[in-house]
Amino acid sequence: LNELPRFPGQSRLLKVHSPVDLSRWKGYFLAHEIAHQWWGQALSWDTYHDQWLSEGLAQFAALLYLEKKYGEKAYRQIIKNMSRGVREKAHIGPITMGSRLSFLDFEAYQTIVYNKSTLALLMLRDLVGEKAFFSRLRKFFNDYKYKAARTADFFRYFKDLEFFPLPEFRNKWFEDYHLPVVYIYYSVKDVLTSPKLHVELNQPQNWFPFPLRVKWEENGQEVVKVIPVNKRFIKMDFKLNNPPRKIKFNPWEEIPGKFYVKKVS
Repeated sequence: LNELPRFPGQSRLLKVHSPVDLSRWKGYFLAHEIAHQWWGQALSWDTYHDQWLSEGLAQFAALLYLEKKYGEKAYRQIIKNMSRGVREKAHIGPITMGSRLSFLDFEAYQTIVYNKSTLALLMLRDLVGEKAFFSRLRKFFNDYKYKAARTADFFRYFKDLEFFPLPEFRNKWFEDYHLPVVYIYYSVKDVLTSPKLHVELNQPQNWFPFPLRVKWEENGQEVVKVIPVNKRFIKMDFKLNNPPRKIKFNPWEEIPGKFYVKKVS
């Protein structure tokens, strides 16, 4: 937000669209900049590889503020916009490429360092649990207050969670520019006796850990469940009271990537 784009070989500033401009929701800029008192000022970053510790965490904090102020509908729309931007610009480079991305594409720099980091932090929170996430985030801040931290320092606070595939999460979401390619096959079984929604998920190429939300309607009520994707191939059943309608995977596009969904018999 407080940086100017770099255009190699050009001496004048050009007006560019900013993918981090959420000013339609009043209070965003102030929330982001206030968050820098913690992320970027009290706790700084060591090298350009770690710049997301300032901009990504400040953007993450601002998003949580907007969710509280404007509600779930606005929050879902912001997430969807971020995810679509990441799908468009992710190929430029990974989060840990930091400010060097701006020499290639300034919009990509903002999209990746600010917004992709935010999406990844939301995934991390959902995978490890809100209490575990924020307690570790608080300890990380307190331990590195008035110091310059690195990406490895941040992730060290999550090493004790044995169920969580930390190396894969860090490597895929922060060190790599690729996005998930996911194949989902689902069916509704035992409709007349004990109905259940059967889901099989496969990532035949690079596999990414992420929390996958599944939404459907059951007896007129919306149901939302989360599949913790922590390995390449996943099978899961959800018990049902009634046959489901309008089944959607990744309904709010929280996970940037390609999802191929097919209903099977």
